[in-house]
Amino acid sequence: MEAGDAAPVVGPILRSFLPSQGSQFRMEAGDKVFDAAARTQRLVTTVNDLLKINPPKAQQMLQDPEVRQAMALNRHYQAAARQIAAISREKIRIQNDRSLPLAAKRQRMRDLYLSEIQILKTMGQVVDTEQEQLP
Repeated sequence: MEAGDAAPVVGPILRSFLPSQGSQFRMEAGDKVFDAAARTQRLVTTVNDLLKINPPKAQQMLQDPEVRQAMALNRHYQAAARQIAAISREKIRIQNDRSLPLAAKRQRMRDLYLSEIQILKTMGQVVDTEQEQLP
């Protein structure tokens, strides 16, 4: 048996341990959205803290267009992060629901997957646009 003969058997086995393209997209887009949500939330917290201890410094920060843009987008990033977390919780609930027929589980999981992909795709585009606008 030559080395090339084993490749067709090994290939599918190895591929089964790798994330699918959909899973890879979800991981990368999820990281992008959650990173943006964390970054903008830190900025909001910093500005709010400064408003309490050094209002002029906070006002100075708020004059920066990048800061204003991040502050405006924070609400959207946080909402997307909450929606993705809710979808994850719902997936777990469906998987553990023994009363739900398998066909219904598949359909609900598919619907949740499509919703998650749409949120990630849309918010990923927002993050990309935001990054493109930075100097």
